[in-house]
Amino acid sequence: APFVDFEETGASLEGTVTMKGEPLQVGMVIVQGAAGGGNTSNVDEEGKYKVVRVPPGEALIGVGTRAIEAR
Repeated sequence: APFVDFEETGASLEGTVTMKGEPLQVGMVIVQGAAGGGNTSNVDEEGKYKVVRVPPGEALIGVGTRAIEAR
């Protein structure tokens, strides 16, 4: 496979993560390229994120969070 310098792609992915209709206040967005490479971004208190240096082509996107329920 040809070497791709993801630092130079300039591609980014941004948006807002919601859970049950409300912005997710704590979490991480994970982007994993189908051909390798990837990056992550923390979600801010408004649910917004921006993943930079996204590898070109198809990718898997996931959200990691630890939801803590009040007892």
